[in-house]
Amino acid sequence: MAAYAKHANNLGYDDEGLHAFTQKGLASTLDDTLGVDELVALVLECGKYGVDAMALLDKANTTSYGNPEITKVNIGVKTNTANYYPAFKKYKHLVGNYGNAWWKQNQEFDSFNGPILRTTNCIVIPKPSYKDRIYTTGVTGFPEVKHIEDGVNGKAKDFSQIIKKAKKCAAPKEIEKGEIVGGFAHNQVITLADKIVDAVKSGAIKRFFVMAG
Repeated sequence: MAAYAKHANNLGYDDEGLHAFTQKGLASTLDDTLGVDELVALVLECGKYGVDAMALLDKANTTSYGNPEITKVNIGVKTNTANYYPAFKKYKHLVGNYGNAWWKQNQEFDSFNGPILRTTNCIVIPKPSYKDRIYTTGVTGFPEVKHIEDGVNGKAKDFSQIIKKAKKCAAPKEIEKGEIVGGFAHNQVITLADKIVDAVKSGAIKRFFVMAG
């Protein structure tokens, strides 16, 4: 929840109620007077603010970059990596999708070969084999890992050292071939609602799976 709120904040979107609950929730972990009923209520309240955080991030992303569109992207390897947001499609060097879930980073960062910039959550202890290619910025950090500081006097962050590193690295090792289709955000699904209903009625669609994380 904190990571989503921080992403939204980076784009200029905030929710004071969300920040207040985050402080309340953290403070409550130190309050030994709370009983089961109070803690269950706190968990339910956390769920409410979790949804609020997702809504805030969705608003920040779609307002800034447009609504995601159904797009087919390459999961193989090229010399340079894509997005479903319209604002990023104009950049030809964003060409694909590399790797799987965050918990596989210890294996996939090895084979990626290039530098990796960590902006918020899900960093695990880097292996020595790729630790020199890990960079952090913003609220993320790790001992003995290079950190990109905020720009001074409102200036942009300086990512030149990552670019310099990338030019010296080998190309990623291919771990998959083919393509995946993504971009099924709520706005895109709503525009296809009539077709989806017809597909359900005809039996072409038999199940829906929710992938959440």
